[in-house]
Amino acid sequence: MQKKSFSILILVFIYLIFILDIIANQYFLYWYFWWFDMLMHFLGGFWVALLTYYIFFLSSYFKNISKKFSIFILSLVTVLVVGVLWEVFEYIMSVSTQQSNYILDTNLDLLMDILGWLIAYFFLLKIDGDKSVVAERVETDKIN
Repeated sequence: MQKKSFSILILVFIYLIFILDIIANQYFLYWYFWWFDMLMHFLGGFWVALLTYYIFFLSSYFKNISKKFSIFILSLVTVLVVGVLWEVFEYIMSVSTQQSNYILDTNLDLLMDILGWLIAYFFLLKIDGDKSVVAERVETDKIN
């Protein structure tokens, strides 16, 4: 996968999440379908993992990070930090406290963030294994 097509994939995912959230709020999908919030957290975890990979491994900002274990740790920590900050935001906005089981909902949301990360991680390993993205990065690093 080319660096440009990977960035397009990231943009498509954030637009998808944005549009689904607007539709869900407009038509109360979070309340009608118990699983819709889980879907959104899954997609969010997937997107944050892709974005982390792009920032740390494909951009020119961090040139010395290239191990698969680093992909694992950096993307997992980033997804967890973003997920926890989102849950804090929901708590401050009293979104999660309106439910009788908000602790269970918070844990399930974080679990879905991690599941989205896990699927993205395997996707990234496949891409990284193809060497096309990594090879493109090495070529651009040599030019600079």
